[in-house]
Amino acid sequence: MMEVLPTDRARFRQYFSKRALGLDLMTAGPGFGQTTALSAATLGMVETLGPIFASAPTHVTVNTFATRLYAVSSSATERYNKGKREKYRILRKLIVRGYNKEEYEAFQRLLQHPDGADGAGPNPWKRPGAWSLHLSRAFWLLGCLRSPAAPSIHRDDSLTIHQLQNEPDKDDKLDRLRGTASGAISREEYIRGKMVNKNIIEGLFNRILEVADIVYATPAQSCGKFYREWKNTKAKGFAIDEAANMTRPDLYSLWGNSMMPCILAGDEKQLPPAVITLDEKDGQGNAINRLGRDAKISPLEWDAACPIELETHRVGRDLEAFAFVKYPELNAPPTGSLQPIFIHCENSHCHIGPITKSKGNRDQAIVALDFILDFVSSTSGRVHPSQIAIITPYAANVDVIEGIRKGPAYATLASTKPAKTISSFRAKRVKSSSPSWPQRSKRDPVWQRINITST
Repeated sequence: MMEVLPTDRARFRQYFSKRALGLDLMTAGPGFGQTTALSAATLGMVETLGPIFASAPTHVTVNTFATRLYAVSSSATERYNKGKREKYRILRKLIVRGYNKEEYEAFQRLLQHPDGADGAGPNPWKRPGAWSLHLSRAFWLLGCLRSPAAPSIHRDDSLTIHQLQNEPDKDDKLDRLRGTASGAISREEYIRGKMVNKNIIEGLFNRILEVADIVYATPAQSCGKFYREWKNTKAKGFAIDEAANMTRPDLYSLWGNSMMPCILAGDEKQLPPAVITLDEKDGQGNAINRLGRDAKISPLEWDAACPIELETHRVGRDLEAFAFVKYPELNAPPTGSLQPIFIHCENSHCHIGPITKSKGNRDQAIVALDFILDFVSSTSGRVHPSQIAIITPYAANVDVIEGIRKGPAYATLASTKPAKTISSFRAKRVKSSSPSWPQRSKRDPVWQRINITST
């Protein structure tokens, strides 16, 4: 909190302690400490949630964000550790600025020319690329190898970095690499002897990435093979700087369909997203980019075309009220949170197809349809059956539900949309959904499927 401007600390603490869905917006003009405040909030996300994927619209803005957060992390760690004994000290978060294939080539050039960080990009004969040494995987590995190309590993740096530094000291296979990096042997001598295989160095790079607390990359890089897996399997939240200058598709490629906590920071009064051919027309006078005006609306900016009002979610409040009446023992969710309702169907029978292994559960399907029927009847016409969707993981259960729904007892639900599997339901929108789960699937984590029913 000491990194946040004194006038902002009270509302900063209050705001971030009451984010029910984990969605946060920060806006401020230039010079008001926005990126510093975002860095402090991102460090709070790491402590609360775990690893965070951070991004911004361009390489320059990503670098600025990463550098600022590293400075905030270092400052906060130093302040906390001041005067404390070793066992009470904390360590800095491991921050990695992600790059693509140029990482290995840059690492090799810096082994040969440790003072040439500015020109260590992928090809010195091409125009300068986006690669920068600071906080990259090469930065950390060179530090572990005691190369003068990178700062020495600090006592407050991540425990994993200290462990990685100790490995070359004990591993004979890395002895010559450490020697040429630290200057103990010349580059020529290293080349004449047995050089460390590229796969080993790439493996060390990957180890640094795997244990990172925060990974920085552009939206395009987040979709590439180097960082897509980390984003999809390690990240527990997202932090975006300069969001007012980012296109909505870029945000979707970063965070879309994840339903994870996300902080957006920026200044909606500065430059909007760049749009190419905004006013250009073809030979017949037709606009080349017909959606250009819409593309200039950033993820951070509110527009009259996208209002969200509580009144439009009346069906959700009706559903909650009905559930409390039907199941009095149901506990209310914690204040400020949004929670699903699960109905336990004890002793229900699940039939598994002998060939397809698809699951169908008639007992659960009847419970779900009875619940929907009673709910619709209780609203006195406020909720129409066509507003409700029935979702299930398996095609066999779709057939079971549709077969039961055709019976006379469920004639009221005739206008309800046909039941769908989760995979076929994606990208559809309804007022309310009623998932039916025959049994926990071993194919995908249940939370991923719940996300699909909620988005």
